Amino acid sequence: MSPTAAGLPSGKRRRTPGLRREEVAELAGIGTAWYTFLEQGRDVHPSEGALRRIARALRLSEAEKTYFLDLAMERAPRRRAPEEAVTPPLLMLLEKLSCPALVMGRRWDLLAFNEEANAVLNLEFIPDRNLLRSLFSVQERRLYPNWEPMVRQHVAAFRAQNAGCIADPWIAEVIDELRKRHPEFSEFWAQHEVGELGSGHETLDPPFVGQLHWSFVCVVSSDRPNLTMKVHYSDRIETHERVEELYRQFANGQHTTEQNLWTALATPVATAAVASD
Repeated sequence: MSPTAAGLPSGKRRRTPGLRREEVAELAGIGTAWYTFLEQGRDVHPSEGALRRIARALRLSEAEKTYFLDLAMERAPRRRAPEEAVTPPLLMLLEKLSCPALVMGRRWDLLAFNEEANAVLNLEFIPDRNLLRSLFSVQERRLYPNWEPMVRQHVAAFRAQNAGCIADPWIAEVIDELRKRHPEFSEFWAQHEVGELGSGHETLDPPFVGQLHWSFVCVVSSDRPNLTMKVHYSDRIETHERVEELYRQFANGQHTTEQNLWTALATPVATAAVASD
């Protein structure tokens, strides 16, 4: 954040962009020496109130603030939910929705989806039932024209969602595997970006009908906070027509184990869009 954005004079030329330590301390109403010790990882014990003032001074987002507090206060790691079964109310909601929707767990394992999501994304044929791993597959690199910024957003959201349990071996297993197998994940993860997956927009380029432009919203279950439902929707006529065509193909049994979105995307030639908006 720049000094002018924080309401401070820009002053003399700076060696690096951003606020100086004394400026952050001033904005947070704390001593510069104490803030320096905190930044250096010294053995200081800040109150939650002081940390919240620092977060406010730095204008952290809600996700960034939560992550910052978890780290600075050394909060006890969250315990993994005893099970990741989708509750009957969530399953009923999935069935009632007329747009593509799915449910994923804490480490983004695919737990359930409705017929609409299956028709568009052929989720019953997805090579890996973990949605974080699948983001780095050859197929999804070809499916999303804006793959890199989309994946950066998702990696930042995964870090924020698991801020209190990254050391859990069950979570660390996925992180360690992706760091070893995919240089891009290792790069994104090392940047320690924190974000939210509350809502956004995605462009997909499935080989059967042409590009789809839709939005999504993520909802966390109140009684099972480890479960997240992701719902996709669009107000674009072309996307609606193409989604309807995918529904028709799916209903007619044209998506099979041998011929589906994932097998088609595994072949580079098949990724050429039939049409575009």
